[in-house]
Amino acid sequence: HWLGIGLPVECIKIVAFGESRLAALRQTFAQAKEAIKADPPRPAVGRWKYDAFISYSHQNQDDVDSFLDNLRRYRPGARLFVDRLELQPGCSWQQKLYEVIDECAKVIPFLSPQYVESKVCKEEFNIAFYRHREAEEGVLLPVYLLSAQLPTYMKLAQWVDCREAERGRIAEAAKEVSRHL
Repeated sequence: HWLGIGLPVECIKIVAFGESRLAALRQTFAQAKEAIKADPPRPAVGRWKYDAFISYSHQNQDDVDSFLDNLRRYRPGARLFVDRLELQPGCSWQQKLYEVIDECAKVIPFLSPQYVESKVCKEEFNIAFYRHREAEEGVLLPVYLLSAQLPTYMKLAQWVDCREAERGRIAEAAKEVSRHL
């Protein structure tokens, strides 16, 4: 992840326990180097501290993690705010989430039945939706993860469809979203 966020790295040593994993590790590292060359990390300049805020129900964490793994392949330098990775233990987390949304260029909500049932998720969406309506360039990049009875206002922003959280569709959704970051 250090390479992906643009930290200066002078030397990387890869340790493999057993010859069988060595070839796979070399291939993975070569792919990571090529991806970074193709899309070098951008320094955090300008108005936005983060490229995107990830808004999701923790019940969908595995599918969201799959999306994020793919997104990082397409945009290794993307600065993503993911609550469980960024929030400090003991902090006033709800207020921090609302403040961070204003520090993000985009908000990626993962729409699902669990998302719609979550008070916090709906509040995150509403804050982003308000910004979306006022922005010249849209703020919301919704990913429709699982079929859900969406409130009308959540249907107003065009979404990327990867229902029913099928891995191939999740990878394609990550590729599509990466074009807008």
